[in-house]
Amino acid sequence: MLARALLCLGLVALPANAQAGQIVLTGGFGIPALRWIGGGDAEVNTKDGRATDAYLWVGNERIVGATLQFDVYYWVQEVWSDYSTLEGRLTVSVPIPPGYRFASVARSSPVRVWSRFGGRDHSWHSAWSNNFSTSFRFDGNGKDNAGNAAVRGTFSIAVNVW
Repeated sequence: MLARALLCLGLVALPANAQAGQIVLTGGFGIPALRWIGGGDAEVNTKDGRATDAYLWVGNERIVGATLQFDVYYWVQEVWSDYSTLEGRLTVSVPIPPGYRFASVARSSPVRVWSRFGGRDHSWHSAWSNNFSTSFRFDGNGKDNAGNAAVRGTFSIAVNVW
């Protein structure tokens, strides 16, 4: 099952009659809720004496047909007796602007976070690279697969065009 996605697109481009060069595609993305994939329940219960593992990866920028694509993967596991595990996956597709053909991604710059967080934690955490700025969290009030565990971000990716 794929995660529902929030996607907003923007574009900074050369004029339509421009020769080969670069454009920068910008926008936002998100996985508003993770799905429960294992463990005792869908609740990542953070509190003193417990830990939570979180893995976030955003990258694999590529040109596919007339689109720029990249992937988002977020996995969370409660390090406690029932090991509640949640995950979200998303492929973001950004269409080519009219008048351009993509040649290649100018620079790949993924976000990778693999961390263990201790104690009670209902905070948003940040991670970034040259192409992405992300925020993620894994616990809140209520069931965490209903929107407490989520990732959101923005992208700004230079693409070589002709």
